[in-house]
Amino acid sequence: MKYCQSLWFFLLLALGNSVVVRASLSFSYLKSLSEESFLWHARFFSIGLLLEKPWFPVHYPFAPHFFSLHQLAPKQGRGVVIALLDSRPSATPPSTAANCNCEIQSHHSIYAQALLTGTDEMLGFAPHAKLIFTNSFGVGGSASKDKIRDGLSLAASQHAHIVIMNFKIDEPIDAFDSRIIAIQSFIDKIPYIVAAAGNDARLGLPFLVAYPGRLPHIAFDVGSFSYENNCVAISPFSQYCPGLGPKIVAPGQKILSLWEKKSMTQNDKYAYASGTSISAAIVGGFLALVLGEFDAFFTRKQILTACYACTIHLNNSPNWHERSLFGVIDFRMALYMLHMLHFLLAKYVGYKKVLTNDTQFVELVLKIRHFLLAPLKAYGQPLGIVASFDQDALSFVQEAQTKIVSRPAVSIEKSSLDQIIEQDVKLFHKNEMLGPDNQALGQLISATIHQVTK
Repeated sequence: MKYCQSLWFFLLLALGNSVVVRASLSFSYLKSLSEESFLWHARFFSIGLLLEKPWFPVHYPFAPHFFSLHQLAPKQGRGVVIALLDSRPSATPPSTAANCNCEIQSHHSIYAQALLTGTDEMLGFAPHAKLIFTNSFGVGGSASKDKIRDGLSLAASQHAHIVIMNFKIDEPIDAFDSRIIAIQSFIDKIPYIVAAAGNDARLGLPFLVAYPGRLPHIAFDVGSFSYENNCVAISPFSQYCPGLGPKIVAPGQKILSLWEKKSMTQNDKYAYASGTSISAAIVGGFLALVLGEFDAFFTRKQILTACYACTIHLNNSPNWHERSLFGVIDFRMALYMLHMLHFLLAKYVGYKKVLTNDTQFVELVLKIRHFLLAPLKAYGQPLGIVASFDQDALSFVQEAQTKIVSRPAVSIEKSSLDQIIEQDVKLFHKNEMLGPDNQALGQLISATIHQVTK
């Protein structure tokens, strides 16, 4: 171990839409060096892919956080096709993954694939999803319109449910350009597009979200946030336009993933990287989990409504409200809400009418949101927790995790997910109410759904 430590070095590489910090060390040794940064994105409380300290065990009454992401999505993306429009090929040997059709992958696409489907050493978000790779851009992270059009054409022909666009368009955008018209046509055919917001923001300068994230009907244009030294921040490179986007931010700084599929020494396979393309891959993996469980039961509008409704701000600073439209999706809250909706609509016939009325569906989703968040407020006030979970989530969770209570607020040791969902649905059915704090969110959701409707 001491010898390995002497080999520790970093190399900054600009590749695609990311900055990579190359670590010539093994996966296990990286864990021993930095417990806080090691797979922080997977352990973070709004994600829950791994249930580990400091966010688990949970000390506050929020049922979604007592389950891991895969406990809430046991199909793990099975049946979902993800098309990854990514970087230029390299000399990397062909992929041997059974669920990957890519003959030659770049470092960048290998990195994204590992985040999505995992490796022998690292758990991915949607291990059972099928991946399609297309070569869509070259050096610097920009893409030609021709390659984007061809990549989307391949994705549509393969019936992709999700397309992840890990690039930006540097060429001028002309709405009458036949290639842009073709790109928009393919975007309208593919159910869910996840696009990186871009990495060219500079503090003090107004930068718009990069194309293709600004094109109509993009469900998720995704920016980046970091977690370091017990603090969260919107990444300074993450492009944005106040009041317009990106809609969502996700982990995107110092994210560990696979860099080399095959290595002579096994000591240089993993790397830390930063960029909004990483954030987009994480959101794409989450979306694959959602579709694996609920694509057969809910429409695109309804799934997007639930995802947008399960957003929170990790920090109450103006920066968080200015540099993202909704904030962060609490992945487990969204899955839990969809489980509740599915059970509610199956058990109580009276609720089925909301499936044909968009306004009523938004109202129902917001009522469930209020139902899930209300216990947190009731729990926090007697303990002197000033922060609210929906507007200052990190502060709330950090304070709650330090409180010592006589017994856990919620216990699931002898209860299954189905039992807890059923109990919550029955309680909700008896006491449903729309919180006044949800009205503005409801208007934002409705406006955004209208914007992304194809």
